[in-house]
Amino acid sequence: MKNLEHIQTFIEVASSGSFAEASRRLAVSTSAVSARVQALEKHLGVRLLNRTTRSVGLTDEGRLYFSRCKEVLDQLLDLEDSLIRPQDLTGRIRISVPLDLPMAPLAALLQAFSARYPKLSVEVHSTDETVDFINSQADVAIRGRAPGSLSLIARKLGDVQLGFFCAASHPARNETPVNWQHYPIADPLNIRPLLTTDLNWRESQLQTHNLTLAKQLCQQGQNLAILPVGFCAAEVAAGTLQALPNPAGLPLLPLFLVYPARKHMPNRVRVFIDFFLQHQQEFPLI
Repeated sequence: MKNLEHIQTFIEVASSGSFAEASRRLAVSTSAVSARVQALEKHLGVRLLNRTTRSVGLTDEGRLYFSRCKEVLDQLLDLEDSLIRPQDLTGRIRISVPLDLPMAPLAALLQAFSARYPKLSVEVHSTDETVDFINSQADVAIRGRAPGSLSLIARKLGDVQLGFFCAASHPARNETPVNWQHYPIADPLNIRPLLTTDLNWRESQLQTHNLTLAKQLCQQGQNLAILPVGFCAAEVAAGTLQALPNPAGLPLLPLFLVYPARKHMPNRVRVFIDFFLQHQQEFPLI
């Protein structure tokens, strides 16, 4: 059925927002991707995509068609997967992870998964944006604090321990107790409203929600910082960061594996979720 190829191409363009990205995913030329979408639009008699020189967006008709087609294709893939032995599954699994997630344990876990299921490919996207599981075509996401809407399943992976840190050369390292009001503190995770004790600290002149940048600024002595303990372990061991006393009741932040609550989840995604949950203690992300 020729239209099925056109529909799959349209779904890739719509989910990625780019003809070039769809071309890369499908391993065909950009002109072939464009021709398939145009042929599908001609067959249906409606415009599915609004094209500009910089972006591609769905029309109202395209949004409806995309949603229905993706649901049907997911069911077809699920049926196909159910007839295949797990070790023979093929296809791609798309994962969304936070920008500052420790990548070494994730890489080890994905390597173990690939060794078990050599015919499955995994595509990892790093972003702190809220995941739209329909339009982004993500299958699974790792998210902290708030797992998402009620339409999602959130499996808790554990709790992230937080701490106060300063540069090894910072004067706060020798203070007992620390004069918190005297120093600016970076709070990239916005923990301050959750504290049980108000330290009345000054906000940092340089503010960011990026954990890596906040850590680097802290290492340079720019300010103190509230950061995940595991995220700073290497720097503490190397002596470039020092942990400070925790007088403010820092909370534990939960980390979740999140995915849509679908009746017809492709078997390859179910296999990945099961593998991830079974082995995450061997490759802890927190």
